[in-house]
Parts: sequence; C-alpha cells; structure tokens
Amino acid sequence: MALKPVSNVSWDRKGSEFFRPTSREYAEAAEKQVKIFGLTMEITTRKLEEAMSAHGYPAMDVLIKGPRLNWAEAEMRTKSQVDELLKEYGPDSSEKIRVGNHVLRFVRGENPQERLCFQCHQPGHFRNQCPELQPKPTIGQAVRGQVGHEVAPSNTDAVTVTNSEVAMRMMKNMVTQIVDERTSRLEEKLDRNMQSLAVRVDANEVQQHEVSRKMNTLAESFQQTITAAVQSAVQAAVAQVMQQGQQELQRTEPDFQRGLPSHQ
Repeated sequence: MALKPVSNVSWDRKGSEFFRPTSREYAEAAEKQVKIFGLTMEITTRKLEEAMSAHGYPAMDVLIKGPRLNWAEAEMRTKSQVDELLKEYGPDSSEKIRVGNHVLRFVRGENPQERLCFQCHQPGHFRNQCPELQPKPTIGQAVRGQVGHEVAPSNTDAVTVTNSEVAMRMMKNMVTQIVDERTSRLEEKLDRNMQSLAVRVDANEVQQHEVSRKMNTLAESFQQTITAAVQSAVQAAVAQVMQQGQQELQRTEPDFQRGLPSHQ
C-alpha cells in the first residue's frame, strides 16, 4: 500500500502541551545548544550557519530570537561539539568567529528548568516572571477578604515593605541632595549680589562725597563773589556820598562867607 504524503499539517496547542518533553529531554537538548550574541538585523540564519561551518562546527539547527533579532540559539550534533566550540571561541578565548565586521559571542545553552531568578534565587523562571514581583493584595485587603480570620504578613510583604523603605530612603536622599545643591547655589548667588551691591554703595558714597565737595567749593566761591560785590558796592556808595557832600560844601561855602560880619 502506497503512503500518500500529507500536505496539510497544522500545529496543535493541546497536543503540544500534552506531549511536553520530560526533564531528561530538556537537559539533553540543553547540553547540545549554544547561544550566539552580537547579531544585527543584516545577519541571517544562513550567514550564521556558513560562518560556523567554515570554522568546523556545522549546526543542526539555528534559530534567531529576541525582539530585535539580536541573538540566536544553535543546536549542535553532540555535547562534545559544544564543549570544543566554547573552548575555542567561548567568552574566555581570544579567538572569535566573525560575520563581516561583527564578532559573534558563544555561551552555553540553558535548561529552562534550571533558570535561576535573581530576585528569589529559585530555579524555573527569570526575574521578570518572579512571583515576588507580581502585584499582591495588601494586608488590609487580605483582612477584608477574610473577615473573622487573623492574617499575618508574609515574607513577600516583608520584602515589599523593605524595598519600599529603601526606595523612600533613596528618594529622601535624592531630594535632600537636590535641596542642598540648590540652597548652595542660591547662597552663592546671594553672596555675589551682596558683594556687587556693596561695590555699588561704595561707588555711590564716593560719588556723593565728590558732589558734596564740589558743592562746598561752589558755595565758598559764590560767598566770596557776593562779599566782594557787596564791598565794591559799599565802597562805590560811600565814595559817591562823599563826592556829593564835597560838592554841596563847595556850593554853599560862598554864601556862608557873605553872611559873616566884616572886621574892617
């Protein structure tokens, strides 16, 4: 009986979940995988395969991943191939595989079940998927949800409170630093303005002193001028009066002599 090739093949989510690989299969697959970093948009899967094959490490499968397509996973034939590749072109080696001007960086693949979270230090997930960082109801909400039951704060709540206190202290230190810097700048500006004002006041005082000196000099000169003018006017008036008196005497002297008796 001839078998007919199947052309309509679809992926079944339920079947994929039902026939999920075992832990042993995960570990075996991870031992033959390497991660490749340092990619750019112009580096394709074929270029990666050609570069690895040219150095004696043909890969069974290469898959470019990442939202920016900047890293890839390559599955080698055996675990020993992975060890040799990392030994010759790994992070600790000076030899590098290049695609054009771009240097490829190889690290060992990971078992998803051995992923270590930097937050809780538990395997199986990364930090962005850590249950401790997921939003949880507060203690008050938990008490309202369980009326009549005593609820004690969990370790997660303690960690959250501790992180909040640290954040508040950091925020307080930042605000204090900003206030201190601005206060220092304002004090320096105030000092500069006061110094400038003092210089201006000193200049005004010198200018006022000079104006006062000039006014005193002018007043003295004016007083001297007035005194000289008054003296001249008085002298002129006295001379005029004396002249008029002499004239009057000369006019009245003959009449006075005629009125005197004769002694003949």
